[in-house]
Amino acid sequence: MMSFEVLQVALRRVGEAQGTRLLEEANFTMKLITAAGGGRLHLEMRDIIDVERPPIVTVPAYRAKRTAGGDTRAR
Repeated sequence: MMSFEVLQVALRRVGEAQGTRLLEEANFTMKLITAAGGGRLHLEMRDIIDVERPPIVTVPAYRAKRTAGGDTRAR
């Protein structure tokens, strides 16, 4: 489900950069096909709301942990 959220954020950003809206309301529902037993299939729909998070290198706790361990890549 996380990849579905990442895709939503990416499409929103591309749409904003192009001055258009790529995401529509229907794109917030993930459709899952699962086995229902007896050879039958079941369509399950889940609403997934994207939560845009900051880049990890901008999170102070992450930077402090990486810097304390001697890893300078986070700088």
